[in-house]
Amino acid sequence: MKKRRFTEQQIIGLLKEAEAGIAVKDLCRKHGFSDAAFYRWRSKFGGMQVVPARCKVSARKGRSWIVSYGVCSTTLFALSATI
Repeated sequence: MKKRRFTEQQIIGLLKEAEAGIAVKDLCRKHGFSDAAFYRWRSKFGGMQVVPARCKVSARKGRSWIVSYGVCSTTLFALSATI
C-alpha cells in the first residue's frame, strides 16, 4: 500500500488554515499538493476536528469498536467538560 504524504491530522490542519483566510492556491504551493487534492480533502474531512479524526483512525486500524468507542467518548467527555 502506498504511504500517504499527509496524515489526517495534518490535512485537517491545512483545511483550518484555508478557513482562516489563506488562499487555496497559496496554501497548495506552500505545502506542495494540488488544488484537486485540497477540494477532495475538504469534501472528506470538512468540518472535522483533530480529536474525532483520531477516533476514526483508531477504529480503522482494526482495534475493537469497544476500545475505540471508549477512547472517543472519554476524549469527547473531557472536551465537553472544559467548555
